[in-house]
Amino acid sequence: MTKLTTLKILNLKYNNIFGPLPKEIVELRNLERLLFQSNHLSGTIPPTIGRMANLVELNMQLNSIIGTIHPSIRNLTNLKFLKLQQNSLSGPIPHFIGEMTNLHVLELDQNSLTGQIPSNIRNWTKMVNLSLTRNMLYGQFLPPNLMLGMFCFLFSEVNKRAQDILYVF
Repeated sequence: MTKLTTLKILNLKYNNIFGPLPKEIVELRNLERLLFQSNHLSGTIPPTIGRMANLVELNMQLNSIIGTIHPSIRNLTNLKFLKLQQNSLSGPIPHFIGEMTNLHVLELDQNSLTGQIPSNIRNWTKMVNLSLTRNMLYGQFLPPNLMLGMFCFLFSEVNKRAQDILYVF
């Protein structure tokens, strides 16, 4: 696979792939879209994922990924679509997520994320879809630019301290 140096899109969605994300994936330096939705991936997000500097989309939703959102994701400065919903991710949403101002879509729903939503998401101007449902998150954070309907915000009463959340539908 590492000889596919011009590969831009790796779409392996809806297969029967088991185990951790193959380590060789990070050698695909020109890859822009890594799509592993609806498989049986397990283990953690590999720390080497941050070396995939050209990634625009990382989709590992509907798998069995555990652990936290790995800090190396902050190195994916071209990332526009981060889809990690319906896994078993835990811990807080890292502060660096709010610094990823190129994000258009962030889907982290149906994990086991906890804690306060990072207040620095106020910096987002390109977000069109934010989904955080079915976690245990809280916070007062919707900035004025996001309340103007710049994106569809999905946040569920399943999250704790819902009284602190302003809903926009």
